[in-house]
Amino acid sequence: MGRISPAILRCFISRKLFNLSFSSFLLAVMLTCLAGCTSAPPIQTGATNGYHLGAGDRVQIEVYNDREMSGQFEVDAGGQVSIPLIGGVQLGGLTLREAEQAIADKLKSEKIVNDPNVSVNISQYRPIYVTGEVQRSGQFPFASGMTVLTGVALANGYTPRADPDRIEITRAPDTKPKAATESTTLEPGDVVKVLQRWF
Repeated sequence: MGRISPAILRCFISRKLFNLSFSSFLLAVMLTCLAGCTSAPPIQTGATNGYHLGAGDRVQIEVYNDREMSGQFEVDAGGQVSIPLIGGVQLGGLTLREAEQAIADKLKSEKIVNDPNVSVNISQYRPIYVTGEVQRSGQFPFASGMTVLTGVALANGYTPRADPDRIEITRAPDTKPKAATESTTLEPGDVVKVLQRWF
């Protein structure tokens, strides 16, 4: 059998390397598509009509001409605030205007005030939570305008295994995580999870 010329051998090796690289490229594309198909749907921002109170929120309640029932109160784990003279009032899940009406209705039903004038405002929002592939998981104070990247920075940044393109947020009242990006705006009580990279 004759010897194979160096030129033919180089051509053969080049084709083999090309086929191998192309196969690796196709595999990477398939894994990316698979990850996209199985990832959580994108989270919606600004979809809710007004802010809804939840556990951990601190509110300033003012009952006109009644200092005893006015002051700062924290929404407890059950969604209630405890107000002097009338006891617990369920505010969890309500907007600020709905909370005002709920307190006014309780004042009237308890015959404390016939025509109450109530105002409710946020004094401190409930915290956010950052978990997954970050250096320091935990809860952090919420501030208006925060993004996912801000939350990651508060958690001391990503771990080496983190995939910044695979981030999920769980936002009440929904219990299913939704896909997010570093620029997604956070809301009070959001739970951010940074997922692990594939490779």
